[in-house]
Amino acid sequence: MPADYLVTFSRETVSAFPWHLLDQDLVYRMTPVYDEQGVMILKLEPNRSGTIRNQYWHPDDSLKLARAAIEKFPHRLAFQVAYAQQLFATAHYDELIDYVGNLEQQQITDVRLTNLLAWSYIKTKQYQKSIREFERAFSMPDQKMLRRDLVRGINLAHDTLEASYQSGAQDEQPAVQSDQVDLQLAENYLRFSEITTAEQTLVKALKQSSAYPGSAGKRHYLLAKIYLAEGRKQEAKQQLNHAIASGEAEASQTLHMLQLEEVIERLLKIPQITDDAKQEHLSSESLQDVLTLVSWYEESGVPGKALSLLERANVLIPNQPEILRLLIQSQLFYAQTSDAEKTLIQLNKLTPASQYLEEIKQHIESLRRLPRF
Repeated sequence: MPADYLVTFSRETVSAFPWHLLDQDLVYRMTPVYDEQGVMILKLEPNRSGTIRNQYWHPDDSLKLARAAIEKFPHRLAFQVAYAQQLFATAHYDELIDYVGNLEQQQITDVRLTNLLAWSYIKTKQYQKSIREFERAFSMPDQKMLRRDLVRGINLAHDTLEASYQSGAQDEQPAVQSDQVDLQLAENYLRFSEITTAEQTLVKALKQSSAYPGSAGKRHYLLAKIYLAEGRKQEAKQQLNHAIASGEAEASQTLHMLQLEEVIERLLKIPQITDDAKQEHLSSESLQDVLTLVSWYEESGVPGKALSLLERANVLIPNQPEILRLLIQSQLFYAQTSDAEKTLIQLNKLTPASQYLEEIKQHIESLRRLPRF
């Protein structure tokens, strides 16, 4: 099966690539195969387990690289932004505030820096300053690329400030607002596959769980998603049960899907059952369960896991058009042209000629013309 390759600068260029994805991307497995003379080549393969690993990246690596880069090239905006991003990601909020302030004294401004400054003011409970910086960011060039983050930030700052006035304690952050900051940050980290940082944020929040009873279910649910990404399934199920007990509706569906996954996996792995028996059982009872599980994997951001299940299901329940259509879509997503061609041959034998099959054929041909690097 051919792999695709990504060419980028080496890790010394900290802003060239989100290096945490080497281990924490849930869609691809990215493996360095060349790292010399300032160039790195990454082999891209489907992340079939839908989990992270601990092999090529550690949480403090990016900050160390950013510090080294800014010491060597202190006047490059890309390195300045990367350094500020790493300060925020590692909770060095006061240092970030001082750093961006020094840059502004040198007339160096950028909406990314201002956004990080505003969020740092939120984290240090300086809400009026945060609102001022968010308002300034809205008038800066390129603000559209961060508009969603800016809107959420300024709304959170306004709500927190208003709540502090109503509580009569302007210098103390209300517990519910503090918890919302942690939850929003954790969700942001998860969205960008910063799994380790998201876990640190949530674990810290859970230690204060008695202060934030209103959102306990959401915190347990997010932590369960993190544990699933780390391959800690039993711990994830425990968190889901806590979330369900706290009234988190989404947790029930996730727990059901994990139970369904266990049923399918047991059937696929039982060695003493013959392939014929497996095929008969799957054909009669579990085809829809497989399709449901595939859909959930894709919605959960682990398409490689969906691909893996479809490949195995196609072996045990061959000649199922529903399986084959989903399989070829997954193969095309990962640009697996050779495998997609084989699947297309199966589909052509089972279904009449159609515009859909012709479009699949054209898609495969277009992928073949693309460079592999």
